[in-house]
Amino acid sequence: MVEKTGNPNIAKEAGRYTTSHEGMGPAKQHILGFIKPTSVYLLMEKLYPILSRGATIKVNRLGPDKVEIVSTPKKGVNEKPYQCENRVGIFESLAKLFTDRPANVEHPFCFHNGDDACRYIITWEKTGSGIWRQMRNYSLLISIVISLVLFFILPLMTWSMVGLICSVIIMAVSLYSARLEKKELSETIKNQGDTAKDLLNEMKIRHNTALLIQEIGQATASILNIDSLLNTVVRIMEMHIDFDRGMIMLANSDKTRLFYTAGYGYNKEIEKLLQQTEFHLDNPESKGVFVVSFK
Repeated sequence: MVEKTGNPNIAKEAGRYTTSHEGMGPAKQHILGFIKPTSVYLLMEKLYPILSRGATIKVNRLGPDKVEIVSTPKKGVNEKPYQCENRVGIFESLAKLFTDRPANVEHPFCFHNGDDACRYIITWEKTGSGIWRQMRNYSLLISIVISLVLFFILPLMTWSMVGLICSVIIMAVSLYSARLEKKELSETIKNQGDTAKDLLNEMKIRHNTALLIQEIGQATASILNIDSLLNTVVRIMEMHIDFDRGMIMLANSDKTRLFYTAGYGYNKEIEKLLQQTEFHLDNPESKGVFVVSFK
């Protein structure tokens, strides 16, 4: 894959893609329910099997915004280095769900370098509401200490004014912190709504697939003429598959030629050209998409 794409970081980028709406699907709804990145990383021991069954992981909390994850391949699993890179991408992208920035992942020990397991040190930036909440707590503590000290130094009226100013500052910081937290929660709810929309689309696709199989089965059981059956099948495909064109091609009895037999979405000129064209299956130099797909 690296040779085909020319991208040496494709495994890591695939890991980062995991937390997108398309990549994660139902698992994203579960993860977003934990609100804080710390909670998600601490629960990765339970969540990781949703993403991969090739390794077990252990998580240790090193600080309020720092965790250690140790990944050990399961018995009988021959892990490749690109799987390790893929994990790094996943761990980076999890923090982005909450902070809009990827986490910083250090990888000091690696199973593929002869160590017993892969060890990842993950740190991420605090959210805006978290920083202001911390400022509020410090402001409250400092204000209490200052008020107690100044009570024995300043006149009562002056002390009251100082206490009022401290209270206003604490209230302003608290209100701004609450506003940021509300904004972040709104973003989380929006993301959950997008995930719900993705799930509904997935249900629609599965419903259409089930109808496609059912109607094709009914057609094959009731229509005996091959040409009529193929035309009926392509009409069913057009109705239930989200593609603007499609075709059915059949090989001759010797499997040396491939012929266009039915299709939809093509104008009359192209369809006539397809009907007059034979695709050679016995030519080893033939690399066309139809021949390669048939083989």
